[in-house]
Amino acid sequence: NRRPPVLTDLSFLHLVCHTPDMYPNYYPRRREIVELSNYAIIHSEEFMVPIPDEDKNVDYEAFLGEIKRARVLKSWNEEVSEDEIIEKHSFQSGDLFRLISNADWLLYAFSELGRLLDHRDLLPRISNLRMRISKGVKKELLPIIRLDGIGRVRGRILFNAGFKTIKDLRLASISQLSNLPLIGLGVARKVKAQISDLKKGNNGRN
Repeated sequence: NRRPPVLTDLSFLHLVCHTPDMYPNYYPRRREIVELSNYAIIHSEEFMVPIPDEDKNVDYEAFLGEIKRARVLKSWNEEVSEDEIIEKHSFQSGDLFRLISNADWLLYAFSELGRLLDHRDLLPRISNLRMRISKGVKKELLPIIRLDGIGRVRGRILFNAGFKTIKDLRLASISQLSNLPLIGLGVARKVKAQISDLKKGNNGRN
């Protein structure tokens, strides 16, 4: 009689980490167990699978390991730096990017299953989450990080400078963009060329 979960990003991230195809496997360190247990209680309504009984030590520790990986992915999506994630969650750099790569692949699999099982209402959400996982960005950067050459760092620089949408970038001059840190003339021209191509494509469809 478990109530349907409240679907959030964490719901999907935990489901990804719950699949047997997700690796690396990370069991919680002793010092993390209490924190992860409290986190699981706070977010219990968001999980798509039941929380195992704490008395079943192996199952419960495996569940906490899934929570740990889901939190790492959530931190990545909130633009926490690689160094901070590694230090806070005791992850290795190579493991972090394997986790990201596998999450991206599994979210793609989820989207294909969504089409097959006629859950098309979830597809935009999964697609956005997959893009955020691949770039490591907050939702607000989605409109601009779809451009080639714009990742989490340059996307945040553009956003904080007021260039939050494709329209903002279309109206910006090359000099305005190129004067921003880590953008430069080459990237500015590349961005403007892509936006010009997008406009031509839209005109062609009209």
